Amino acid sequence: MAWWQTLLISVIPAILVAILTNLFTKYNFKHQFKIQKQKETFDKIFPILRNCVNQNPLQMVDTLSRYKADFYVYGSDKVICLVEKIIQTSFKNFNSEIAEFRKTGKTTINIKSSFENFKCILPYIILLFSQIKLDLTEITISPLNYLNLYYNDLTDENKKVIVNENNKIVDELNLNKKFKIE
Repeated sequence: MAWWQTLLISVIPAILVAILTNLFTKYNFKHQFKIQKQKETFDKIFPILRNCVNQNPLQMVDTLSRYKADFYVYGSDKVICLVEKIIQTSFKNFNSEIAEFRKTGKTTINIKSSFENFKCILPYIILLFSQIKLDLTEITISPLNYLNLYYNDLTDENKKVIVNENNKIVDELNLNKKFKIE
């Protein structure tokens, strides 16, 4: 065998090992980075959401407004868009109530007694929960599940209103089509 053949036989496996090692290292780094990012997002966003589900919509808007920066840092573009829509819609419809709530810490508005007031933000709220679940776990949960879980006292007629608005918002914001409710 010629010297160059011996050289090729010994060098080619070393080059292949180096290339494969590089590819696996890059994949592992990307995977670890993704896991770390999900953990940080979960650690920042989950306590905010846990606090929100125990609040009426007006209190929730106040909480989302106070933690808006965390959503900007840790949320996906769709989460940020939903948070902004919730805040904008709320201030447009409840400016005086929000000011009173921030001043006194109390509100007399109740979702059960004033569905008409809150039907504008409920679809955004349930879509926000669904989108965060999708971002963190890559599992799609229907917004209807969140509606039934957190707002189970709504009448069927009111749920239909929320479902119709939900489907419009999914199209408007180009959200995952699995968020549409049949």
